[in-house]
Amino acid sequence: MKQEGLKWILGAMILGIVGCSTMGSSGGKGAFKPQQLNEEEQRRVSYYGELKNGLLVDELWTAQQNEQTLRFSNERRSYEGVLLLRYLGLRGVLNEDESEQFIRAVFDRIPTDNPNGEPIRNIVIPKWFKGGSPLILQIATTIIKDKAKREYPAIVVLLNANGAVIDQFGYKVAQELNPTYQCPRFASRNGKRYLEADGTYVFIVQGNMLVSSSTLMSGDLPPLDSAKTPRAKLNLSDSYLRDENPKNDSIVFPVLKAMYEDEKSEPLDRLHAGLQLFLYYLYQQNDDEAEVIAKQLQASPLLGNSGVARMEISSIIREDLPFILKMNRRFYR
Repeated sequence: MKQEGLKWILGAMILGIVGCSTMGSSGGKGAFKPQQLNEEEQRRVSYYGELKNGLLVDELWTAQQNEQTLRFSNERRSYEGVLLLRYLGLRGVLNEDESEQFIRAVFDRIPTDNPNGEPIRNIVIPKWFKGGSPLILQIATTIIKDKAKREYPAIVVLLNANGAVIDQFGYKVAQELNPTYQCPRFASRNGKRYLEADGTYVFIVQGNMLVSSSTLMSGDLPPLDSAKTPRAKLNLSDSYLRDENPKNDSIVFPVLKAMYEDEKSEPLDRLHAGLQLFLYYLYQQNDDEAEVIAKQLQASPLLGNSGVARMEISSIIREDLPFILKMNRRFYR
């Protein structure tokens, strides 16, 4: 199986949370694009459709003895895993045990040697769509080339939920559509590799570090002092915190601390600076300080600001920060 086509597909997407161009279907359950599913795939899809609730992790990869796997810090997978749960509207759907199982299914037991990008597992959320179809996430790996032709392994989460719609309007609007494909996957035709999926969510892996957000590598990032406005500094510092180089974290700390403690800063900027300070302490494995920041943010009168109260950042602070800490501690059990 050729890998070049796969590199081109994801290289063109340029890394990160990327929605496919299709807008999904509003028709009935039979309105799927045709897929040449084999008998095993058809059996699995039929079974997924019969599930009523909960979470199913369906292993597709046959692990080999002494097989090498990617390994990530508990802090990275806790933070990125909870963000993915929120992205898909699963924070209020899955309980703690199921949320841990979901995050582990995304990041655990990912083989380092998977040259053809074979699927590793499916994660299934029954009845996620309003029309009754399940949400299916297929976990796969591939190689991504950046603009400088450097290659990086990547975990690719293929979705049958429309990523472009989620990005622009949120998961609730995506749930009103029916999936375009019965089963998200990489398929092959005439020796070429292509996507059959409504959306993708990509994590680059560099030195056993999950790289997300802007998905820029440290060498691609401009100097922090090149950002001239508080908002620009926050956007850039987020990329510094979530790149592959942990040494960059110390660069952003004084900037974030100053902005967070400056009472003259805009309310939204102060809250975002606090969120990034939480992330900084989390990645430093300093749970105590991360929890202090989380509690300060939850008690902040800034959350009562009329503009802030309507934004998602309010529920992220109140709900997700303690949950990230809780997941992180579960991973250390």
